[in-house]
Amino acid sequence: MISPFGRLTMIILIPMSVVLLSSNPSTQPLMSNQDPLPVRHVSVSIARPPDVVYQFTMQPENLPKWAVGLGTSFRKQGDGSWIAEGGPVGRATVRFVERNRLGVLDHDVTVGTGETIHNPIRVIPNGDGSEVVFTLFRQPGVTAARFNEDAEAVEKDLRTLKQLLESRPG
Repeated sequence: MISPFGRLTMIILIPMSVVLLSSNPSTQPLMSNQDPLPVRHVSVSIARPPDVVYQFTMQPENLPKWAVGLGTSFRKQGDGSWIAEGGPVGRATVRFVERNRLGVLDHDVTVGTGETIHNPIRVIPNGDGSEVVFTLFRQPGVTAARFNEDAEAVEKDLRTLKQLLESRPG
């Protein structure tokens, strides 16, 4: 689908303290009755239109160029999911949200333990460019130091994305 501002973007970043869901998300609600988790919104402004940001980041084969938290190779499966390999979480199955007009770029990553990590991400217009926003949730049992490390890893990946896109012609 084409958004009001062009095509949308899918970004994959896998910090270790993001939302963990059931290994069978079809049987569990996305949200639970637990208390709200501490959250940090990590963002970067990119001097490229949202459709350009989307076109680049939606292609899993571009992920090893800027998102080191998931893997170094990605293979598409027959069911529409992707297999990511070579990253710190090991082999993982990735399912992307369908293209939409709202700039929603969420994806779920199922790791080897069967846990599913939900990654909420948005690309929103910001002047003539874009703002890419990743929402990081601090899970119970995750130390403040680990949460800060996760946020720093996300920031680094987003800065790499910015550098890549802003250095391309056009």
